[in-house]
Amino acid sequence: MSLKALNWALEVRAGNGTNKLVLMILADRYNEEFECAWPAVQWIADRAELSRRTVQRALRDLELQGLIIHDGWVGKFADRQSKRYILPIQN
Repeated sequence: MSLKALNWALEVRAGNGTNKLVLMILADRYNEEFECAWPAVQWIADRAELSRRTVQRALRDLELQGLIIHDGWVGKFADRQSKRYILPIQN
């Protein structure tokens, strides 16, 4: 968990409540040491009580707005990988 990332996510405008919730969950999982977060879509959906499709839409919207940056994939197996995201947090 990163308080810096959570504080940043609280201050930005995400467009709607769903996007904001998904951004807050990403910020909660943000790893300051590696400067990224990589929760699975289903994991986000479970915590947010949203469908996988709604989470995917929110992630796409956040990426289009520049609030998250896709930075590759994480996982040992090709069929079980999660996208890795960077949050453009200003120091």
